[in-house]
Amino acid sequence: MPTHLRTTTALITIAVVLLLVVAPFVAPRALPQATAAQKAVRELAAVAPIEVKWNEATDIPDWLYGPLPYTLSKDEQNNPDLAARNVLTRYRDIFGIENAAAQFQLVRVDGDPLGQKHVRLQQVKDGVPVFGRILLVHLDEARALGIDGHFQPALTLATTPALTAAQAEAAAVAAADGTQPTVYAPARLMIYVDDATHAATLTWQV
Repeated sequence: MPTHLRTTTALITIAVVLLLVVAPFVAPRALPQATAAQKAVRELAAVAPIEVKWNEATDIPDWLYGPLPYTLSKDEQNNPDLAARNVLTRYRDIFGIENAAAQFQLVRVDGDPLGQKHVRLQQVKDGVPVFGRILLVHLDEARALGIDGHFQPALTLATTPALTAAQAEAAAVAAADGTQPTVYAPARLMIYVDDATHAATLTWQV
């Protein structure tokens, strides 16, 4: 074999050996950690054929449908509100719920021709409603079928207003257009969450 070919072959062999020696010591790229909600959904998906619609902004589902592996007790079958709160407690890690008894107020329970019940729960913080944040828990006679709606996890704002209801109403009337603006209902304390920034603000709804 000519000298230059032997030299080229030797260099290639050395390069391959170096690659084999060096490659195992390259640190693997770190993968992003799954959130608590994502882990909880994966665990549930391993035992039930669920459908999930994920909200990228809040990083929790807007829709979780099964049926879910939750069987209603006799007490829960007779009390849809209790059943719905217990279901939310069971799957609290998926939605970031801390206390289903304290974080929701019952709006109403609707029935349908299929015998299902749909429990509508308003999210509250310290008793103050969160505007547009309602979860529906769907039940049949013996099971939890699914959960859908909107929930805002990790609200930390204070809920003591700087203005009274009367001051808020006067400010609203002063800022309103028209010749005779009128307040038609008492001002209502509410938490408003901006859909774009997800910043929460304590407000008076007038």
